[in-house]
Amino acid sequence: MPTPWQYTDVGPGRTTEIEGQHYLYFSGTGYLGLNQHPDFKALVLEGIERFGVNFGGSRRSNLRFEMYERVESLFAEWAGAPASLLFSSGSLAGQVLHRIMSKQGEVLYAPGTHPALWGEKQPPSLKYEQWSAWLLDQLKDRQVPTVIFANSIDPLRSRAYDFSWVSEIPEGPLVYLVIDDSHGFGVTGSKGMGIYGKVETPAWVQLLVLASLGKAFSLPAGIILGQREIIEKCWESPFFGGASPLPPAYLYAFLKSKDLWRRQLDKLRKLILFFDEGIKGLELFEHLEGYPVYYCKDDRLAEALWQENIMISSFPYPGPQDPLITRVVLNALHHTADVRHLLAAIRLQSDPNKIG
Repeated sequence: MPTPWQYTDVGPGRTTEIEGQHYLYFSGTGYLGLNQHPDFKALVLEGIERFGVNFGGSRRSNLRFEMYERVESLFAEWAGAPASLLFSSGSLAGQVLHRIMSKQGEVLYAPGTHPALWGEKQPPSLKYEQWSAWLLDQLKDRQVPTVIFANSIDPLRSRAYDFSWVSEIPEGPLVYLVIDDSHGFGVTGSKGMGIYGKVETPAWVQLLVLASLGKAFSLPAGIILGQREIIEKCWESPFFGGASPLPPAYLYAFLKSKDLWRRQLDKLRKLILFFDEGIKGLELFEHLEGYPVYYCKDDRLAEALWQENIMISSFPYPGPQDPLITRVVLNALHHTADVRHLLAAIRLQSDPNKIG
């Protein structure tokens, strides 16, 4: 692999095409495989015929599509949240929520918080465990409400952030806990609804969750779930009202196939278990249980698999001069035979003389 990137003019799914050569594709997101699922694509095209390729208006204009509210109600019901609101991207959802919440009280950031939630401050360089202990101490004597921004999952190294400390927050002025669940929403949790409902919160802690819907659901959208009061503030924000929503054709497709993602999730979870069993005894990966991303501690695996016509994720992050982050990413488009082939190639290359 001459560079850590390759060009293609064909959208990837279970495979990708580079310079006329096909590679099994274990990279990217699109965890549920809806981006290349024939049934979902056909419904998007059906939606385009009915609604056009885009709606350039505002959700608050005098012409509205009831589908947006239907999808918001569905997601809120599935997650067990009082209300939800759709945005045209997860980053926009994060920026709108940050503007609103930063007026509610003192803002603090957990290590690993996504840049979409940054304001004038940035996350501390402390380890997460050190930070959570520091935070609990800080919250003992708070005099005003506090807003904490955090991530649910580190998708680069496939690890979850622990929120057991939330139940230890002492009583006092309201604490808003805002969690970015972009890489968990649609994939993790008992019903695939991510972290909402999994965090135990005392009465003086209010939970808000935001997520990109592109990572799992392949929808060009973001969502915020939480108390109706905050959702209404987001609705009233000029940054929400002044932005075009996601194209209605995608909502049409989603509503027509709202059970498809559950079937895809079941398939993905079976593939995860299959891969988990296949890598037993190897020490190449760090992995969060039930999550389709496997962090590899040795970057040479990407080159070795490339020679076997398998492309995994391996590129410098967060900046172009930073070290490589190498990962295997499963998605629900993969066949069991694809994963079996990947496992065989990994085991072939896991000789200590080849891979660390």
